Amino acid sequence: MGFLVFVLGVAVTTAVIGTSKNRSFFGWLTLGLFFSLFALIAVCAMPALRERKYL
Repeated sequence: MGFLVFVLGVAVTTAVIGTSKNRSFFGWLTLGLFFSLFALIAVCAMPALRERKYL
């Protein structure tokens, strides 16, 4: 039970960090569920995406 709580916590943390870098919440949540700490390290190392500005 504790492992499941840990994995869910890491997945949500990964998704929140991904969202703060203008990336997909559900995409990073899924990656966080399957790859846990590896996804967290990856999202922390990635640069933020720039917002597109249209006329």
